Amino acid sequence: MKSIAIFNNKGGVGKSTLTLLIADFFSSASVKIKGRNARVLVVDLDAQNSSATALVGQDRINRHLSDGRSISDLLNHILRLEKPSLSDFLIARPATDTKTRKIPLAGLWTMVTEGERTLQLEEKFKDRISIAMKERMMPMLRREFDIVLFDLPANIDRRNFLPMAALGASDYILTPTEPSKITINAMEKTFDIVRDVQGATRQAGHKAPKIVGVVLNKTDRRTKQY
Repeated sequence: MKSIAIFNNKGGVGKSTLTLLIADFFSSASVKIKGRNARVLVVDLDAQNSSATALVGQDRINRHLSDGRSISDLLNHILRLEKPSLSDFLIARPATDTKTRKIPLAGLWTMVTEGERTLQLEEKFKDRISIAMKERMMPMLRREFDIVLFDLPANIDRRNFLPMAALGASDYILTPTEPSKITINAMEKTFDIVRDVQGATRQAGHKAPKIVGVVLNKTDRRTKQY
């Protein structure tokens, strides 16, 4: 299994859009892993659940959250040394196709976030969340999926233990941005957070995630910004 965090600490740069494009690419018929369709999971860690909503719809997400089946609930069970079933926290998108080019897409899965429960989890368990995600949750995902995409929120810092844990648990980090001064200048904060996470991960004796690329969104070759 490979895990990829889609992260830029600035909002509005296309993190969810890029997450969905990558998810559709890996679930397309052209991608095979060991001779079969790739099993892809999108973990939506933004409280708006934009990626998950695009994949499975708001009604299904609301039902899932009302039943206490967010990623925060899963980690809460894990941290209380219980043995939850991963399938209870997954929402499946059935096989479909791209709407414009009609490219077949295999089914994929998503997990959703609930803001208030995330705050409660972070207040109670703090940096233990990182240990639980790395040593308990990621092995659960590894048994079921080939590709895991973490769609991270903007405006995080060391107090946001859940998204920081996801960054540290990822193999790779992919950063979308825009060709504007405001957005480019904000990249320094993004890289500061990544370096903090990499250092903490190495200090804990784990392999640190690697930045594999910066994706330039919303470009127009005719403009001065480009």
